[in-house]
Amino acid sequence: MQAVYILDIKDIAKNESKIVPYLSKTAVEKADGFSDKEDKFRSFGGALLIRAFTAESPIKYNENGKPFKDAPPFFNVSHSGEKVGIFVSDDGMVGFDVQRITGYNEKLKNYAFNAEEKAAINSDADFTVFWAMKEAAIKCFGISIVYIRDHALSEIKKDCLTFNGKKLYYKNRFDGEYAFTACSIKAVKAEFLNISVDFALKTLAKKA
Repeated sequence: MQAVYILDIKDIAKNESKIVPYLSKTAVEKADGFSDKEDKFRSFGGALLIRAFTAESPIKYNENGKPFKDAPPFFNVSHSGEKVGIFVSDDGMVGFDVQRITGYNEKLKNYAFNAEEKAAINSDADFTVFWAMKEAAIKCFGISIVYIRDHALSEIKKDCLTFNGKKLYYKNRFDGEYAFTACSIKAVKAEFLNISVDFALKTLAKKA
């Protein structure tokens, strides 16, 4: 089983009172700790997706802060702008990233990418897609974002690439405003599904 589930924070904001009872006290306190309302709703969304689509076991974190659970499915969460999503898979480590298209500056480009990667970036959209791919790859292996430039994408093909000398499979979705990347050590066949809060809550209720 593989799937990417994507929520819109406008839907999360409208249904906050429905979501909160399903979340842990820790998740609610974390979300309420954000002064920015959009950050709060993104936090609620991530917590809801983890509850709805992963195993009922405690969340743990590796040394670089990547969340995981001892039982499958493997998962990774990302958010940007008005979108928050999760990639879940029963088959091997995964990474996921969503990025809203914005203008980039040369300083960030030089920080994140090596010469080969920079040569392939010719627009804001290119930059956003490459950033999503690279961050998803890094997250798949639980590497700190601090070292993003030290880990290069190469031999990029339609559904796989080489990352640090290792083969990594990926799937992109680009809708003109957001770039989404799901990657895994196994072939990625997941569909990218836009879902509602009600759908996530019904899925969670079935697990009760």
